[in-house]
Amino acid sequence: MPISEHDAVWEWIAVNSPECEPILRPTYLPPSLSQVSLDLADQQRGCVLFNVTYTDSAGEARLSIGGGPWFNAPPLPEPDTVYEDVGVRGTTGGYTLRHAAEPLGLAWLTWNESGRWGRPADSWHRDYVEYLISSEGFSKEEVLKVANALEPIER
Repeated sequence: MPISEHDAVWEWIAVNSPECEPILRPTYLPPSLSQVSLDLADQQRGCVLFNVTYTDSAGEARLSIGGGPWFNAPPLPEPDTVYEDVGVRGTTGGYTLRHAAEPLGLAWLTWNESGRWGRPADSWHRDYVEYLISSEGFSKEEVLKVANALEPIER
């Protein structure tokens, strides 16, 4: 759907994930992005595991923002995979670039956001929400700019 519909996507996530706080949505996106889609992986204990993907019209650039307990699984490393700790949203996150020779190639930024996931009596309950931004076609600096411009959805 057109990127103009992205507010509705985030509102749907907020309504359908009452046990997750905060739900962070972007206030900044790279200008080349023109499409948005919502991929739901699963629902755990009343919480939607969400992944919102933005793409450009040529399909050459992609940025996905996701939240949920399974999002911080590390990607399978390649011999030239590069990992570094980075500052993101006042905490330490991890930035993984799949191939060192491709600075705009497949990359992941992961961090834990203070908050809650699940109900307190749940075995799945956590005092944080795992977030992931995966990208292709963007520099580390641009991905960090998106992450640092995320804002909680007001409910």
